[in-house]
Amino acid sequence: MDKEKAGWLLFVGGAPALGSFLTRQSPNQAWRIAYKEDPPQDPSAWDVEWKDAVVWTLATSVVVGMGRLLARRGAAAGW
Repeated sequence: MDKEKAGWLLFVGGAPALGSFLTRQSPNQAWRIAYKEDPPQDPSAWDVEWKDAVVWTLATSVVVGMGRLLARRGAAAGW
């Protein structure tokens, strides 16, 4: 494998990780604003209502997934 390809693989692999790291706090803040309480730490726990567990799981999945997508697209454009 040549150096350019190895550099690209490292760059494109690290960008989504950085993007997801940076976007993890967004759902937490949005939950606190919307519900005036902290988000569930463990959505699968018995004391978390189904509605809250589903909303939290969907919200975090969408935000983290979009962050990874945007980071990967940005990395490809910047490369």
